[in-house]
This record gives sequence, C-alpha cells and structure tokens, in this order.
Amino acid sequence: MASGLPPLVLSVLFPASHAACGCFATCPACVQGTGCVQCDDTDSCCGDDQLYAQYGHPGGEGDCAAEGAPCCTDRNCAGNLRCSGRRCVAPATANTCTCADGTPATGAACTADNAAICADCNPGFTLDDGVCRATCACPAGFTSCMRGGPPFCDRSSDCLGDALCGHAQDGMADCVRPCQDTVRLEQACSAQPYCSSGNDLHSTAGPCDLYTSVEWTNTCSCIDTIKVSHGCVMEVASGAHGSGTVWGPFPHDIAVEPEGIGYDTIRSIRVYPQVTWPTGLVRLYKCDEGSGALVRDSSGSGVDATMYGAMAGSGNTWQQQSVNGMQRTVMYFDMNGYVTASASGLPGGSAARTIVAWVRPLRGGGNGPFGYGKGECNGAYYAWISGESLSLDQWCQEEGVNPVLANFEERWYHLAFTYDGDINAAYVDGRLHVQGAPDARPNTQVGGDAQVVMGGNPALSADYKGWIADFAIFNRALSEPEIASIYQLPSGHGRDGREDGTHSEPPHLGGFAPCYVLWPLAIGFGLVTCKTLENALSKTVDMAALAKVEECWGKQKCWGFIIFLVCIVFHFLCAVWLGWLWVPTFAGPCIVLGVVLPLCFCACGDKNLNARREEIKRHPPGPPEPPATPAVDPAMEPAIAAKEEAPGGGYPELQGTWLPTRHEQWTRPHQARDRRTVETWDDRGRCAYQTQGDRGEIVVTSKKVNPRTGLAEYHCKGISGGSARCPQLVRRANADGTHSWDLGANGTEHWNLVVEDNAEENLIGVPQRDPN
Repeated sequence: MASGLPPLVLSVLFPASHAACGCFATCPACVQGTGCVQCDDTDSCCGDDQLYAQYGHPGGEGDCAAEGAPCCTDRNCAGNLRCSGRRCVAPATANTCTCADGTPATGAACTADNAAICADCNPGFTLDDGVCRATCACPAGFTSCMRGGPPFCDRSSDCLGDALCGHAQDGMADCVRPCQDTVRLEQACSAQPYCSSGNDLHSTAGPCDLYTSVEWTNTCSCIDTIKVSHGCVMEVASGAHGSGTVWGPFPHDIAVEPEGIGYDTIRSIRVYPQVTWPTGLVRLYKCDEGSGALVRDSSGSGVDATMYGAMAGSGNTWQQQSVNGMQRTVMYFDMNGYVTASASGLPGGSAARTIVAWVRPLRGGGNGPFGYGKGECNGAYYAWISGESLSLDQWCQEEGVNPVLANFEERWYHLAFTYDGDINAAYVDGRLHVQGAPDARPNTQVGGDAQVVMGGNPALSADYKGWIADFAIFNRALSEPEIASIYQLPSGHGRDGREDGTHSEPPHLGGFAPCYVLWPLAIGFGLVTCKTLENALSKTVDMAALAKVEECWGKQKCWGFIIFLVCIVFHFLCAVWLGWLWVPTFAGPCIVLGVVLPLCFCACGDKNLNARREEIKRHPPGPPEPPATPAVDPAMEPAIAAKEEAPGGGYPELQGTWLPTRHEQWTRPHQARDRRTVETWDDRGRCAYQTQGDRGEIVVTSKKVNPRTGLAEYHCKGISGGSARCPQLVRRANADGTHSWDLGANGTEHWNLVVEDNAEENLIGVPQRDPN
C-alpha cells in the first residue's frame, strides 16, 4: 500500500531517521506532501489523521503503524504501541493482558493512572475495558476493511474506494465496506382516526449491519418519520401517498415515528438521526428539563445535579434558544446561582478525560461555565472565563492551551477539553483549536466534597453569565472525529429534548424568499408616496389646491395599507406552508414592517399636510399682479395716427387696435347679425381688458381721458363664459358732437361686447355705425 505513494511523500512519512527541520520554513515538501502537518518539539513534520485517511497506514492493509513508524496520536500506532516523540514505541512491560481473540499477551504494564497498555498483542488491537479491541481490523459483520483506512471516520469521503463511514457494534464510526442489501419499509394503515403511537412502517431486515438504501411505501393518512442512526435530516417525499428510496449508508437500527395529524393530511416522510454518543460517557446533563431545580443525568450513571441560589426559584432559568440551528430548552445563568453534583466516579488525578458542552457566554460574567474537581491548586479541571477570554483551568497551573478564545463572541460555542495523559487539547465547534502540555500533570480531585459544577467554578462560585446545554464528561480522551460527531449531532442530543434524539426538521430561510421580496416593494411604495406628497405640497398656494392634494393623499394611504396587508397575509401563508409559525423571526418582521412602517408613513404625510394648511392660513395668496404693459408697437403708430385724424371717424373715444389673439365685436341684443367692431385703448396704447377662453364677455368698468389724444376711453373687464346676460352699454351724445358710452339700463342704444378668438390676425379698424 505504502509503495504506491509519491517518493516525496514517502520520504516525509517514513524517513530513515527523525530528521529535524523548520516545519513550515525549511520543510515545504512536508507541507505540500501531507496537506495538513504539525510540528513537534524538534520541528519535525508529522502528517495527521487526514493524511492516513488519504494514503493509508504504513503497516499495510488491515494493520496499524508498526514500531518506529511516524505518528501523531496513539490511534496511528498498533494496539501494543504508544505514540511518543512522534514515533510508535513499545511501553515498559511487566504484566499480562488478554487480547480480543483470547490470545494471552505478556508484559503489559500498569501506569500510575491505572490505565493498562496491551503489549505484544496482535497488530490491529488496542485496550478497551481490560481487553484488546480491534481498531484497524474489520469490525464484526463486515466482509473486509477499507485498504489501510483509519479506524475512525467523520464522513464517507474520509474513506477509500467504495468503503463508507458507518457504525461498528461498539458505536464507533469506522470505514467499512457495506453489504448490498436493502431495507423495505411498508406502512400499515391504522383504523384509528389519528395515527397511534406505534410504528406504522415495518422493516424487513436483511443479513447485513449496514444498508445502502431504504425503500419506503406510504399509503396511510399519517405523517411518518424514518429514523436512522447515521445520516442527515432530509425530506424525501411529499404528498398524500407515495413510495421511493432513501440512500444510505444506514445501519441496522432503523426505526420509525408517526407524526399523526389526521386522515388525508400527509405532507412528507422525513429521515431523522438517532443519537449515538461515543463510548466512555460517565455524565450527561442535557439542561433541557424546562422546570424545577433538578438537572437529570442522562448518561446512565444516575448522578443528578441540583440547582442552588436565586436561579432555583427564578422563572428566567429555563429558556428557549436556537442551538446550532435548532430551537430547544437550555439553562440560563445570570450570576445568580449554580448547579452541582457529586464528582465521585469521574476521571481523577491525571487520568484521561474529556469535558464537552454547548455554551453561550455573555460579557460581564466570570468563572465557569462547566467542569469538576475542587477549588485548590491543580485540583480542578474546568472551563474558565476571565474578562473576554475563555480558558482551560487546572487551578494554579499553566495548562498549555490558554487562552483558548482570547476575545469570545456572545454566541453559541461547542467547547471540548481533553487530556490524554500527556497533553491538553481544546476543541471549538468540533475542530481542534489548540493543544499543548501543561506544566504539571492534572491532579483533579473527585473524592470527598469534590463537585461537578455548572455556572461557576469548583469552589462553588456563582459568577457565570450566559446559557449552557449538553454538559458531558467522558472517562477517556475523545478523538477529533468523535468530538466532531458530537458537534454534528442535533445540538449534541435530541434537540427537542426527546430521549430518543429525534427532532423536527429546521425551517429553511429560502422558503421565505418570496415573502421577503414583497417587503422592499411595499416599503418603496411608501417612500415614493411620501416624496410625491412633499413635492405636491411645495407647489400648493391656496386652499382649493390643497383640498385636491388632500383627496389624492387619502387614496394613496388606502392603497398603501392594502399593499402592506397583502404582504402580511402572504408572509403568514408562507409560514403556514412551512409549518413554522409564531417565532420571533416571523412575528418580528411582520409586526414591524406591516404595522409600524405604514403608521410612520401616514403620520409623516399628515404632518406635512397640516403644516402646509397652517402656512396658507397665515399667508393667504393675494390677487394676481397685472401683466406688464409693453410700449406700443412702432409699426402700429402710423395706423393709430391715421385713425385719430380721420374726420368723424366713428367713435373716436373707442379707437384702438386689435390684440394679437383676440377679436372684439359689439353686438346688439337679440340681433346677432348687427355687429360693430370696437377697439379700446388705455393711456399707453394697449387694450385695457383681458379675457380667458375661446369665448367670453367684456364689460366697461371705468372711463378716463387719454392725455395723449384727449379722447375719453373706456376700461373693460373680461368675464369668462357666455351663459349669463351681458351688462348693458349706453351710448350718450356729448355737447361737442361726440358720443360717450356708459354702463346702465337706460339709453337709446344697448350693446353687448362679445369676444372671439382671432389668433392669426392683428387688425386695426374703426367701429361701424348702427344703421338704425
């Protein structure tokens, strides 16, 4: 197997001597060849587990690394060897142990922490509960192992060939070759109107321990879920009835759980993962009770924890939080108490151990949030918060990994701390974050009044501020893949607090995309409406125009509320369709966008409208200024002079010229054919009246003498429309033989002045005499 590796990689993996080098500076070939390296104390390059997953173990197919081979952890060596100084070496031997196959093994030694190491055991076996356990060897029930694969895996892509990452009988994740069987699940309809609590889907198990697929058939009126102990949450079907295939790998422990909501209401069949914790679990506090002051131990050890302080009676201790994407019950600490249990039976002294939990720390607190031991130098092992940093604390020691987080965020972290007998390691969100050797081996106390503690340190402080969930303790140092598997579990266990580990499928924001698209359009409509109102008000000068603007604004408000109402209803329907209703992420946007914003828009518009109304009241518009009167057109002067000098020229006091866009005529009442043309002038030679529209009425309003001509002139005013009776003009004879025109009801001649458009001519004329 190893001979197939590139020479450069072989020279790095299996050097003839432990050559020293500057790992990243002078050994670039090591980095390039392994892709993931770390340096030991002598600056040697060492490929980690990802390297072995890619190229296999140097010992060959089915074997672990032999003595003298390079290693990063004990898992890279055969069961009878330990990884020391980055080499697989045999420990000192003295006693005898029994191998898994029953073969006696001699020379096993008991170290100070009573952890026996099997020596001279068959290659591929290591110690587990006093006997050697197969690691690189094939797990029971499988035809063969992957070629040179690691004994642990995180996902199938870590394995070679057609091997898959499955579960062996010991619960560990191993790369295995699956059998090609298929499990068939058929649903039997229930006679009850609602689904019963029993299994409606029944499996037909095959001879293998790993299934590559699950066939399902759904013909009943219930929602059912298929639970498997490995695989992601997925929706595999929807509709009232149907059938299909769910692809694995799936182990043999397939179960189902009905989610009955009545006849003919099937929406989907979903796949859920069951919880599989690694071996060695000695305490598990899920912190999901939801009430009371007791925190149960779910590990099987039966050592429940008790709440002390003000938090025991607080209604704020049990809260709902979204942990790793799932809503669940967690425990909240506000520096008002702690939770403790006896530490008896936990890994003490310098024994290997792992502590792991989900935490969401808040700034302003300290100490805690979880751990065990006593409050004395080197007598504890717990997570410690100081200021904005989070560390591992043995009490009075240099742990070799601190600070783990120099400036933590106020979010959920999955934290794990391990000690394997030599080094401490800290993991954040399922990945190795930092590791190092402490200045003294831990001497953690577990007897007497030693305590497991949450919310403070082992001295029973109450300084922690934040949330905790799924605090677990193991009696061995878990590997990185194992810690990653806990991190990838549904919030570390059944996220809904169910003992079987099932949970509901999380909502996907993508399903809300159509709903959220409407909100920017609705908000944009509101902003444009407000801006339009503002522009209209800036051009409004009187109450009549303001009334029209106010009427338009009322219609726009009505349409705005309709649009926002449509957004809320559509958003609600989306939530119903996704089965995800009154949670803050839905109710919050609806309340803010659907209610607050329309009210703000309306209040803003009404305020601007009222302000403009008050301004018009304070400063009412005055009469329009008369247009400027230009001088007489020079081209018209000769015609005017000729008219004024004409003997007996008609009505000299009314002589003048045509306006460019109007034609004026005198007309006798009830005699439409008797028309006389009239021209009026002011003292500057322009018509003294103006008209609007295509047809209108003109009346004389005043009379004065033209200083330039000495003639009497009549000033006129236009009145639009022609339906009202025109005022009367009275012609009177003057002493000098001329005539004057006055308003009045008496007289010998009664005339109406009518205006017609004549935009194409500019005429000068003399009034015609009445033939009568």
